[in-house]
Amino acid sequence: MRITFKNVLGITGSWIPLKLIRSISGFRDIFPFYHAVSDEDLPHLKHLYAVKTKKRFIKDLDYYLSKYEPVSMSDWYESSLGRKKLNKPAMVLSFDDGLREVCDIIVPILISKGVPATFFINPSFIGNKKLFYKYKASLIIDRLEKHDYPVSLLELTSSRLDVSYDNKDSLKKALLNVNHQDRDFLKAMAKMVEVDFKTFLKIKKPYLSKKQVLKIIDQGFEIGSHSMNHPLFASLSLEEQVQELKESLQWIKKKLKLEYKYFAFPFTD
Repeated sequence: MRITFKNVLGITGSWIPLKLIRSISGFRDIFPFYHAVSDEDLPHLKHLYAVKTKKRFIKDLDYYLSKYEPVSMSDWYESSLGRKKLNKPAMVLSFDDGLREVCDIIVPILISKGVPATFFINPSFIGNKKLFYKYKASLIIDRLEKHDYPVSLLELTSSRLDVSYDNKDSLKKALLNVNHQDRDFLKAMAKMVEVDFKTFLKIKKPYLSKKQVLKIIDQGFEIGSHSMNHPLFASLSLEEQVQELKESLQWIKKKLKLEYKYFAFPFTD
């Protein structure tokens, strides 16, 4: 259920009024989701989607709170079964990818407003052990924008992506279309343009640590799975899909001692 609502409201909700969405979809409740909130430049995110500033995020929350009752995923589930009564349409807020800004910026704002939320994490990234491949692509694109490289190198890179090199924009577009199976290519290209993913993880620490996740739980928020490695499920075999789902839920149960199970598909599967 959660991913169905997320797809409807997460994609079209950015430009279609919520009232119109409700009338078309028949959904009474809304499930807005974010990745990060920051006033800083975030090169690993900026070429993938717009990041809300703190001021804009607070404005979003104030609007939601004027129209909806903020509830946790658990309370919404109980209400859907008729075991809990809500006074008005619900707003179930969530955040994907388990990024550091959750602890630094988002949680303090939510606490001040009394808004519950669910944070969907990828266990493979917690503790900054690995970096999501799309974030790698964004870092490479950021590097390409800020430096000049020989056309021969850019042409070689484009050919390895099976696209013709017209300009940097065509290469950037191709980089944004890489998939989970292209991780080795991204690693090779990062070396060519001098982007060090390990150093980025060590210095910037883009993800939450396990300790921070546990603190968020202690503060009353809920945690769900976003798969182990954030692949596009449509590109995986059924066996691989099951493995991503099963391992991520097992990690959450074992490492975080949580019995409930919430899952949000990566991307828009």
